[in-house]
Amino acid sequence: MNNAHHEYRPDIDGLRGVAVLAVVLNHIDSRIMPGGFVGVDVFFVISGYLITSIVQRDLERKRFSFLHFYARRARRLIPAATVMAVSSLILGYFMLLPKDFKDLGASVVAYTAMVSNVLFYRWGDYFAGQHKIWPLLHTWSLGVEEQFYVVYPLLLWLLSGMRSSRRVIVVSALLVLSLGVSIYQSSTAPRAAYFLLPSRAWELLAGALTAFASHRITNPPASRALGLGAACGVIVPLFAYTEKTPFPGWYATVPVAATALMIWLNATPASGLRAALSWKPLVALGRISYSLYLWHWPLLMFCKYPWSARPDAYPSAVPYVIGIASVFVGWLSYVYVETPGRTARFEDRSSLAWAATASAIIAVLGLIVHRTGGMPDRLPETAVRYASAETDMNPDQDRTARQPAAEIRDGRLETIGARSTESKPAFALFGDSHAAALVPLFDHMAKVRGLTGVAVCRCGTFPIPDAGVANPSIDHEFPVAAVERLERDGIPCVIIASPWSAYASGDIVVDGRKIETDEEKAAVLKRALRRTVDRLLRGGTKIIWLVRQVPIQRFHVPRQFAFDAVRGRPLSAGLSREEQDRDLGVADDILRSCEGEHVRILDVPEAMRRLTGEDLLTTDGFPIYCDDDHLSMRGALALEEAFQPIFDSLIAAPPAPAEPGGGGRGSTAARLRRGGGLPNQRRGHEPRSAASGKSPVAGDGPITGTLICTRGVAQSG
Repeated sequence: MNNAHHEYRPDIDGLRGVAVLAVVLNHIDSRIMPGGFVGVDVFFVISGYLITSIVQRDLERKRFSFLHFYARRARRLIPAATVMAVSSLILGYFMLLPKDFKDLGASVVAYTAMVSNVLFYRWGDYFAGQHKIWPLLHTWSLGVEEQFYVVYPLLLWLLSGMRSSRRVIVVSALLVLSLGVSIYQSSTAPRAAYFLLPSRAWELLAGALTAFASHRITNPPASRALGLGAACGVIVPLFAYTEKTPFPGWYATVPVAATALMIWLNATPASGLRAALSWKPLVALGRISYSLYLWHWPLLMFCKYPWSARPDAYPSAVPYVIGIASVFVGWLSYVYVETPGRTARFEDRSSLAWAATASAIIAVLGLIVHRTGGMPDRLPETAVRYASAETDMNPDQDRTARQPAAEIRDGRLETIGARSTESKPAFALFGDSHAAALVPLFDHMAKVRGLTGVAVCRCGTFPIPDAGVANPSIDHEFPVAAVERLERDGIPCVIIASPWSAYASGDIVVDGRKIETDEEKAAVLKRALRRTVDRLLRGGTKIIWLVRQVPIQRFHVPRQFAFDAVRGRPLSAGLSREEQDRDLGVADDILRSCEGEHVRILDVPEAMRRLTGEDLLTTDGFPIYCDDDHLSMRGALALEEAFQPIFDSLIAAPPAPAEPGGGGRGSTAARLRRGGGLPNQRRGHEPRSAASGKSPVAGDGPITGTLICTRGVAQSG
């Protein structure tokens, strides 16, 4: 290897400074640098280059030792990480609610075991995780590095007897294999691609190949041109990429290749790019980059936490203040913790023993926090009770709310209720996470009556196909497959639940054109819903229930109530009835456009008012929400009476629509296309039985009404 690999390279510290600055700015406000997460990829390449250079140097000098290698890394990494982890646990003890503190305990254990990337892969998407309270989320990248360095030195040692060209071939083959995994998983398993080592190893190996290279460009114009291209390859993605960019995969090849090229070109001291990256402030930032990276994210999370129930109220200036403060904290950590630890004159065995002991102590502390459920005894009992609603949700969510489209097309639907495989399902609960929140209720009510149903749900996905909803998290294959299957199976009763207003206020794109006005968006969703309803009726469905959505509150209900209890304040007020009706106006209009003899609306908000009062927030001292817009399991089960008409309709369903889909003026399909309801019925009012004055429900006779609300349910018994 060339001696250039052995000298101190201030430009590499400057490149570290660029990388950490990009990450911190992205975390402060992603609008500043939307692709700032690319800084982690720059770190990976630098790390691969430096470690390969060090190991190769020691191998060439016949003095490489695995013990020394890992002891050196322990002295470099463990002291600052220990202080950060312990400080996070202390802050968590005084600040976090039980669930968040429990999660912190789990992440501390995972971090000390070098598998935090695996933990966060299991917990969720990286960008979605930034909106949760995970103070150690950023340690996923450190987990990737440490897993890589468990095996990589062994590989270099095994290859040390080969010629340099063969070593390059082996490392290149591994790089190509890992890159192939990354490209494939970026489209098929994006979370795995982002978090796990197999799809990230190629980035470190790109740095390794750079360390193997010894030939330099001696043509100054060519060097300058390549240097400019390399700089653009790093800088442009920082502003051009966003959280919607499929990453890593092909998109990561640009900053990774550019970083590797930059390191290679800058091995020549006369390089102009090297001089630019050697700018002293940038080098100083690079020197503290590890400590700064360790501290900036926990500080941002803990300072954000008091506003976590009302994110919209979070002062916009606070992240900037914390970002600046994190530089100072990072400097303190570098000077008083990281540097003394790195330069301490301990024997290698003592260093590893100390590191193992510190890690074990931290892991035990994290395990205690996790196993005790976040130490709830440190908080008032009422706060713990309110906070418990945050985890009171459908326990079968993984089974009933994340069904792949391929399984649905094959007819492998998730059964709820009396799980009979011999009889045809009596009903299908269809929708997104709002439908999934109702699964425990429908499962219970169906079991009591000996009925079998299916749950066809996909979290974060609007259930109506061809609606143009452009949310990037939507699985567009799901609604297509679901409606095809429901139409084919002709399930007698279909219940559709979704936060209609949320999709109506979001991005909608039709034929490549973004719909701008609320009126046009509502019209698009009406047409899409009508088409779906029409298809289901043609397929043999006899009755469709459209669930009027749960009102979206202005705050995370369990968390806000817990904060109120901790602070000794009265419980925050929910939406007034006027605010609820105003917020649901567009959604109600969409649902009413499909009212008909075989299509009914279940008024859940009205049922919630009877259960909880006008604020729709608590029953028996427990929140009926698990966040700001989903029913908790307790809340859903408490609404059993409101959903009784659905199960009554399974016993006394109306006859199938005549000439479904036909053009006759009196046909159900024709009425749906016109958006009409029943003759002589005023919208929003309950139809009355002439004989009794009651709101008719299935079982009382022929069903002619379309709006079932709590008052009608109560009267019908």
